[in-house]
Amino acid sequence: MVLPLLRGVCVQSSRMSLRAPSVRAREILAFVVRALRSEPQVRTSGKYGLVAHSFGARSALLLAMRDPDAAALVSLDGGIGGKAGKGFFLERTRNFDPTKATLPLLYLYEVGDRFMVPDHELIRSLDRANRWLVKVDGMRRVHFTSTGIAVRSLPALAEKSSANKRTTATWDAMAVATTSFPDTFLGEGAETTTSTGRWTPPASPILHPEKLPATGGVKVACGGLTLILGDISSPILPAGGSEETSIPAPCAQE
Repeated sequence: MVLPLLRGVCVQSSRMSLRAPSVRAREILAFVVRALRSEPQVRTSGKYGLVAHSFGARSALLLAMRDPDAAALVSLDGGIGGKAGKGFFLERTRNFDPTKATLPLLYLYEVGDRFMVPDHELIRSLDRANRWLVKVDGMRRVHFTSTGIAVRSLPALAEKSSANKRTTATWDAMAVATTSFPDTFLGEGAETTTSTGRWTPPASPILHPEKLPATGGVKVACGGLTLILGDISSPILPAGGSEETSIPAPCAQE
């Protein structure tokens, strides 16, 4: 489904990946991208955002790795950040290339469901992207869907899905985060916000954010010191160094 946002366009995907992205999944993603490119907003800027739930986040991440026009990714308790998805060989798929995952990434997750234990190893390894991990209170996995809206007016559904008094407020805060994140990187001034990672989660006691700045680049080990030459932001240099610091010959590039 194509979702127009404030100043951009967002693709929402869900459960398009199984053990490895199938030909059918790739066809669906290709169709969605073609449809997006016919949207006026995308024709103007050439950029679009992605919002994905569950294993749809795996397909969305692979799409972002192959299409530089993907400008932001929001994962709603997605399969890229849980132990349940680690046995599906995402890293072995044809289009998986962490060096091409440079778009800003927001991962919203819950800790209430025992079958979806958080595991952020993959997201933390995507160090060429600015990333935000946001734990949310009062939600279960099913509440990241339209069920999270329905529970406010259907008490029986609220009981069956283990909703509590914080679920509605958390869903609303999550919705603000989900829409404001891609809008930041697709709207006016996007070129500057992308490079500096200027996005602030909604101020709420039920959202617990952790920011992981982009630090990826060429790593050079020398004399017990690792120098990271970033291609996303300014290089991280040793004390007293400068961007003109040369790499000594005995140093090894990783």
